Amino acid sequence: MLAGPSVALAGNSADITASVSVVSTDVCGFQVSPPDHNMQMTWTRDSEGKGNAVLTSNTAPAYVTVRAEGGASCNLNKIQLKTEVGTGMARLTTPDDITVFRANTGSQGAFWRILPLLADAKFYIDEAGGTQGAGVISWDGPNPGDTDEVIFSNAAQKMANSPIDAPGVGDGEYIFMTDEYVVAGGALLVDSAGNPGSFSSSATEEVYKSAKLGFGALIATDPENFDGVPSPQLGSGGDQFTFTWTVYIDQS
Repeated sequence: MLAGPSVALAGNSADITASVSVVSTDVCGFQVSPPDHNMQMTWTRDSEGKGNAVLTSNTAPAYVTVRAEGGASCNLNKIQLKTEVGTGMARLTTPDDITVFRANTGSQGAFWRILPLLADAKFYIDEAGGTQGAGVISWDGPNPGDTDEVIFSNAAQKMANSPIDAPGVGDGEYIFMTDEYVVAGGALLVDSAGNPGSFSSSATEEVYKSAKLGFGALIATDPENFDGVPSPQLGSGGDQFTFTWTVYIDQS
C-alpha cells in the first residue's frame, strides 16, 4: 500500500471579532444663540474740556440663549462658562485683584478701560424658556475660592447709564452698559489665569433645560493715559474703541 504525504492544515483559520461599546445613552450638547444686541456708548468733550458719556444701546443685558440638546437626561445643571477676550484688549490686574482690560486705539494715545461682567442669569425647566425655575442662581466666578461668588435677582439691582465710582476697577467715573441683576457686587467673567466660572442653584432638585445668560460691562466715562489717569484731553473725534469677548459653555 502506498501512503501519500501527510499535510498539516494548522494556521488556516482566523478569528473575526465584532464588539459594541456603550459610551453614553445620550449624546448631550448645547445650542447657543448669539446675543440679541451689542452695547454702544458715545462720548463727547465740551468746550471746557469735560467729557460726557452717553449709553446709546438697549439697557437690557446682551442675552445669549442656551438650550440643552440630546436625550431626556441632558440638562444645564452643571455648566461652566469660560471667557476669552478679543485682540487689542490689554489685560491689567488692579490692586484689588480685579482683571480689567484697555483698548488703545485713540489717535492721541488714549486708552479706554472696561470690565466685562455677567449681568444676569435665568434658568428654565423647559427648552422653550417659558417656565423659570424657582431656585436662586449663583455664579462662582473664575477666581479660586468663593471670593467672587454672587447671586442673581429677578429685578434689576443697578441701572445702566448712571455714573458711579469704582476704585477697585480704576480712577474716575464708570457706568454700567446694561442693567445689572446681581444682588451685591459684580459677576466677574475673567481672572488673571483664564479660569472658567460655574453656576449652581439653591433648588438642587430642579432640572434646567434652557437658560438666558445676560452680559454687560462696567466702562470708564473718560479715556485715560498710559498711567491710568482719566484724561479727557486725549479724546479725539473719529476715535473708535471696540471691545469683544467670546464665551464658551461646557459641562463642569
